[in-house]
Amino acid sequence: MDNLAPQSSDFLKTSPGYFVTAMPGLPNIASGLSYNNSLDSYDPFSILPDIEGEPVPKQLLIRYYVERLAPWLCYLDDLLNLQAPKIAWLGFAVEHIAFYYATLLTAAVHLNRRRKLKDPAALIWYKVHTIQLANEKMNVGEEAASDEMIMTALILLYFNVGGANVDEYEIHLRGIDQMLKVRGGTEKLGMRGMVKNWLLISYGPWSEGFEYGGFVKST
Repeated sequence: MDNLAPQSSDFLKTSPGYFVTAMPGLPNIASGLSYNNSLDSYDPFSILPDIEGEPVPKQLLIRYYVERLAPWLCYLDDLLNLQAPKIAWLGFAVEHIAFYYATLLTAAVHLNRRRKLKDPAALIWYKVHTIQLANEKMNVGEEAASDEMIMTALILLYFNVGGANVDEYEIHLRGIDQMLKVRGGTEKLGMRGMVKNWLLISYGPWSEGFEYGGFVKST
């Protein structure tokens, strides 16, 4: 590693974390949707939240998220470390059930765009359960405007299921804006900067010059 600049590709390739920062190959789970647990009877995913009737095994969606989405999403992290596993917000999501199912929704939507799921209703299932769980959290005072709830709303906004519904889009925008006001602005947000940084690259009421009614409804 002598004389290698920290920004060079050769340097990155020698880093212990390179395998999770490089562009992932095509995920093999997208084709067969199968999961092989090599740990015999112990399933490490068994500690994760579980709702009866999940249409896609959470093992598949978590693996897809880690392999395909997290290497890009991790760049929202102000504390990004090239030598650490690149899992973006997954560590926060597993502690917050609405955010967790929103994260599964990101994986399901992205996977479906690459290779159609056998049952397209699976996307609606994850969307509906994410909204239900988020609504339950809204009734808990300290949870109503948490970082996790803002991220859940951003996921529902950007990983859209069900077509271009402008009214629904603006509902999410208003909800996010209200949560930001409760929190006192983007600089008050945590989660290692991931919430703030996503908002900074998004266009909404928190953006200068934004006006409602500017989105075109599909006919």
